[in-house]
Amino acid sequence: MKIGTYEIQVPFVTTSSDKLKTLKKLSELAPSPTAVDLGSGDGRVALELAKWGFDTTGYEIKKDLVERSKIRALEMGIEDKVFFFEKDFWNENLSSFSLIYIYGMNSIMGRLEKKLETEMKSDAILITNIFKLPHWKVKKTENNFYLYYKQ
Repeated sequence: MKIGTYEIQVPFVTTSSDKLKTLKKLSELAPSPTAVDLGSGDGRVALELAKWGFDTTGYEIKKDLVERSKIRALEMGIEDKVFFFEKDFWNENLSSFSLIYIYGMNSIMGRLEKKLETEMKSDAILITNIFKLPHWKVKKTENNFYLYYKQ
C-alpha cells in the first residue's frame, strides 16, 4: 500500500479463535447483516461473519489469499454469503456496509478515519482489532477490539 511517497507493507496476521468469540458478540450490534473485512487475509474473519448470518465482502490485495478464501467458502458451502475481491479497499466505497472490520496497524488508522468520515453509514459500526482510530471515541472495548459508531 502506498501512502504519499512511502510504500507500507501491512503484514498478514490471523485472528485467534478466542478473539473470534468476542468479535461475534460485538458484531451483534450491527444494525443489519452486511459486513466488510478490510484486508481479509485468508478469509477467516469474513468466513465467520458469513457463518453468523452476514452478507460479507472481503477486500484483499494478495491474490493467493483471495483464492484461498474463495476455496474455503466453497468448502464450507457459504459461497453465496461471502464474496472475496482482489482489490485495494482504499479504492472501494464502504457506504453500503453496516459492519466494517479491520485488523490494521497504527500507520493507516488516521487515513482510515478520514475515509470513514465520508463513507460510513450513520448507523453502521466499525470494529478494529488492536489498533485504535486516532480521534474517534471508542464506544466499547473488549479483548483488544474497539467498537465505534460514526462520529
